Amino acid sequence: MKKTKWFAVSSFVAVSVLLAWGIRSYEDNKIPVVLEITPEMMAEAEEQKPLVFEEPYAYRDSVAPRKNSVVKAGRQILGKEFADSSAIGGDGYGGKGRIAKRKAYLGSGHYKYPPAWGPPSYQEENLSKQVSEEPLSTFSLDVDTASYSKLRDSLAAGQLPYAEMIRIEEMVNYFSYDYAPPEGAQPLAVSFEMAQTPWNKQSRLLRIAVKSKEVSKEERPASNLVFLVDTSGSMAEYNKLPLVKKSLNLLVDELRPQDRVALVVYAGSAGVYLNSTSGGEKTKIKAAIAAMNADGTTNGSGGIELAYKIASKNFIRNGINRVILATDGDFNVGISNSKELEGFIAEKAKSGVFLSVLGFGMRAYNDETILALANKGNGNYGFVDNLREGRKYLVEQAAGTLMTVAKDVKAQVEFDPRYVSKYRLVGYEKRKLNNEDFANDAKDAGDVGAGHTVTVFYEVFMNPKVENEIRIASVKLRYKKPQGSTSELIEAPVVHEDKAFAKASGDFQFAASVVELGQILRGSIYKGTGTFDQVLEIAMGHTQVRGQEDSYRKEFLELVKKAKDRKNRRDPVFGGL
Repeated sequence: MKKTKWFAVSSFVAVSVLLAWGIRSYEDNKIPVVLEITPEMMAEAEEQKPLVFEEPYAYRDSVAPRKNSVVKAGRQILGKEFADSSAIGGDGYGGKGRIAKRKAYLGSGHYKYPPAWGPPSYQEENLSKQVSEEPLSTFSLDVDTASYSKLRDSLAAGQLPYAEMIRIEEMVNYFSYDYAPPEGAQPLAVSFEMAQTPWNKQSRLLRIAVKSKEVSKEERPASNLVFLVDTSGSMAEYNKLPLVKKSLNLLVDELRPQDRVALVVYAGSAGVYLNSTSGGEKTKIKAAIAAMNADGTTNGSGGIELAYKIASKNFIRNGINRVILATDGDFNVGISNSKELEGFIAEKAKSGVFLSVLGFGMRAYNDETILALANKGNGNYGFVDNLREGRKYLVEQAAGTLMTVAKDVKAQVEFDPRYVSKYRLVGYEKRKLNNEDFANDAKDAGDVGAGHTVTVFYEVFMNPKVENEIRIASVKLRYKKPQGSTSELIEAPVVHEDKAFAKASGDFQFAASVVELGQILRGSIYKGTGTFDQVLEIAMGHTQVRGQEDSYRKEFLELVKKAKDRKNRRDPVFGGL
């Protein structure tokens, strides 16, 4: 009898403890919603008119004013040391002479370049390497495209961009190319093409083309998305929160019933505007988006913590689990240590919840922070300067934006010194890796989404009398599956092609024209004989992709004309191009 009584009491205590723990756990996981969606809000969302897209080539013609004091300061920095450099090394470039000239006019060293070329954070471009000394070149692949959108936004405001805005790989990868897709279960395919360099007759351009597997909307796994939107006061401008709302609505229109969406906002504090909701309830989702207003200070990290909590709670196994952060990059409070914030996001990426970042608004756009967060989150980032760009990123390229097919993708190229004397990696300055990082699976790298194309150019200098079809280099790619932790290897040989630039494929020629524009705008020491007119001449004949006119390539022609016009209007001290 005593045993029975003791058992009953013990059972009651145990059940009570478990029940209390369960209630407490429920309360811990309960995420309050701060927005009540009323019938009136639903009705208003239901009556939303279809979005009207801006004309793709509409740009303001006004030139942003410059203060006389700034121009005068620029002249003082340049002085008479702005002299022609002598060519060295027989590669057709100014080399050390040009570098020495730039150092000469730095004066006190407060700027790496004159103010019009960008702030002190400017990233030095990759220099030529002697193959006999450094045969290996290692870097992270990347599909980010923000630099091109920022260039377009700058020109729309009547200004040439700062040199720090120009990341050539992001400009080239903005465009689509007709590369051969992978076969079988392989997520990536790699191919090569080689031709004469249009801006330097002494060198050759080697293009490495990577194409990821295509995934249709019907084949795409169910998505668990959390929109994390900055609603601080700085987001009130027309090209920030209002553009965020329109862009997100475009994505909502593409959602399927099996997809789920939540909406988290952050300003003075973070809050949930919409708990995870089926993509079939489009009106409800749009009503929550429409209710967002810009006010308060920025608590970005607090919002990020809440967004990841919701994403984890609604995690879809073998699905797409992603936080989409829309911000001007102005993180003021919360996890103030950027390394801690990056560590938090990297840890969440290991759980299978990835991050996409969309930047809005040019002046407050914290590029370094955005780039670091997206990279740590196994994701991608873009800069949205108009609704057309929002559609490109969230609708036309939705599979690539949302669905990662290969993560931590690294490339390593090994040149053969018997055939190649020098090489230069064009762009990817912020994605360079140590050679030993290539086989280190603990080292983070870029991620590639479904249907993406990645283009890499090397400018190479060949030894005399190298025959065609000779193997001059090898390319290795390492990648992990989206939920994997061990990398897999792809290896392919590169053979020599001695052909004129005009004989190269249309994709090759167009991409090379984008490289040339980037080098001109950066004031590159390797721009050689490159000019705006040459860029136009090359690009004009290659505005088609797969036999169809490409509106983005046609827009590129207009941007080149705008850049040329703006450069000609500028004071010579700031031209520098």
